[in-house]
Amino acid sequence: MNNTTLNNQFNFTLPDNFVPDQLEERYLELLGSKRKLYVRVIDYINSSIQSISFPSINFPTVSNPQNLKRKKIKWKTVGNIYDLYDETITITFLNVDANINYMIMHDILTNHYLNVDDAYDQNILISAVDQNRDAIYHISFRDVIWTSLSDNTFAYNDQTIQNKTFTATFVYNFIDFMYVKDKTDVISGNSYS
Repeated sequence: MNNTTLNNQFNFTLPDNFVPDQLEERYLELLGSKRKLYVRVIDYINSSIQSISFPSINFPTVSNPQNLKRKKIKWKTVGNIYDLYDETITITFLNVDANINYMIMHDILTNHYLNVDDAYDQNILISAVDQNRDAIYHISFRDVIWTSLSDNTFAYNDQTIQNKTFTATFVYNFIDFMYVKDKTDVISGNSYS
């Protein structure tokens, strides 16, 4: 079997309960008036996702000068593996429909920030898939806190047709890797033998 260099073999969507109920009603009406045929607001937001970053990991060392060798010797450090990962993840969205998805995300993330009942948001899941879209492994970010939404420029002189993006970032406390032994469809969750 040949190695594949495709970089789009993954599935990522925001959690189903990402959009609060009171915002769901408001924005479904707006999307309906703009002839956007989505059953839920989260489907509209997920359709504009372009990419999600994966955190880097750094393995620190300590130096200890040795008198006999007159050289600094490096040693591995000991610590929690979760603390070695970069804790900031960036999601890139395509800015579409006169910035409607940007304004919806702005409203949703403001709502998440003001929600003091929940310390963390729902887990974020990335699934790597094979050429048949069957899951190979899942990456789960736990104890998620949304931290930023990039700026957006409204410009009268912006008359060119080009892709414009914005980003949202979150931090997490734990990252888990779950390898799928049997073939599982990422969308439906059905197992295949």
